[in-house]
Amino acid sequence: EEALEAYPCRAPLPSIGNEDQIPIPKGWRQRRAERKIKKKLLKMFKLSCQNHFRDEVEINHRLRCIYAWAEKADQDNQIESVLVDADGWSGRKRYVELSPKISEPEFREVQGIHFTHLDRIGTEILKSFREDLWVAQGKGREQKELIRDCLLFLTVVSAVDFVILSL
Repeated sequence: EEALEAYPCRAPLPSIGNEDQIPIPKGWRQRRAERKIKKKLLKMFKLSCQNHFRDEVEINHRLRCIYAWAEKADQDNQIESVLVDADGWSGRKRYVELSPKISEPEFREVQGIHFTHLDRIGTEILKSFREDLWVAQGKGREQKELIRDCLLFLTVVSAVDFVILSL
């Protein structure tokens, strides 16, 4: 949100050396359009972040893979069964399987080999946001072309209908 407040969204970027002249929207329509585009960009960025982690990074799946592939020093990388005494009235005993723990250096080693893009999370989120912007711009362009084609079709059909009726 702070980045959007720094410079108007709809204004062209300044040339090199003219950073001190920030164009400010003057009329109420320009201010309204600016607020509208900021709101849309913020909403799109939030959705981009959510979808990026769920769809593109698949963070849950990647974390499970890193854990499974890591060489864990704890318990010699074996599942350990532990006998647990239930001191309740039933006096039941049961076995519980404890998975080995993973340390941060072990985690980082596997992550560095297989998933290097997790270190560049900021650039990856911005790439995802840029792609979402391109998709949104493409949808707007398609909508304009559709409206233009429909109006052209209706104009031609109306002209042909008028010619047929006038005969």
